[in-house]
Amino acid sequence: MKSYKELIDEALTPMQRMKRSVIARRTARMRNVTRQRKKMRRKSETDLHKKARKAARNRMKSRYMGGVKWEQLPAAAREQIEKIVDKRTAAIEKITMRLMPHIRMGEDVRLRRAQGKK
Repeated sequence: MKSYKELIDEALTPMQRMKRSVIARRTARMRNVTRQRKKMRRKSETDLHKKARKAARNRMKSRYMGGVKWEQLPAAAREQIEKIVDKRTAAIEKITMRLMPHIRMGEDVRLRRAQGKK
């Protein structure tokens, strides 16, 4: 199976696009039901760790962005920042561990809101 990035980069012919559109329409209801069901479930510890890690990477990136928004940075600058951040894995892991309690609390809030509890 192709990865998400490979799927984004490939160009589709009009027939392939039409076929995917038909498949998407056919599975829309099933995907919606699955999305609603997943909304009510608590994320696993590995998913929470991924979320905390992503937040830690974003914090590390913001240190090197110099007050400019990520979208406004040129592609070359973004690439340089990504390379710098990739080298700082130990620091990112420490930040991740520090963020985990906040991410868990956020998940609790999300679940309460989704389930309609107060």
